[in-house]
Amino acid sequence: MDEHAMSAYLTGQWAVTVLAFCAGGFLLGFGYFHALRKTTDMLLGQGSMLLVLALTLGRIAAIAAGFYLAALVGAPALLAAFAGAMLGRAMILRHRREDAQ
Repeated sequence: MDEHAMSAYLTGQWAVTVLAFCAGGFLLGFGYFHALRKTTDMLLGQGSMLLVLALTLGRIAAIAAGFYLAALVGAPALLAAFAGAMLGRAMILRHRREDAQ
């Protein structure tokens, strides 16, 4: 770790970065799993296969790009983005369970 990276950790700048990537990961995860749900609904309901393909490629590309950017920043940012994505997933699952009851 060079002195610039060490200074960032010591000044607390890393906390802002981690929180930002956690929030971004949440948005990516929420969007990814929402699009996944829409895709499965369209597949089961005989929706447009072109739209299904577009949603599938779009959600995979979006989450891959988000995790790639987080990985460029470093391990804490990547872990925060993943944690945020899992929080987004939990929100979608919780919403679906409430709808089922």
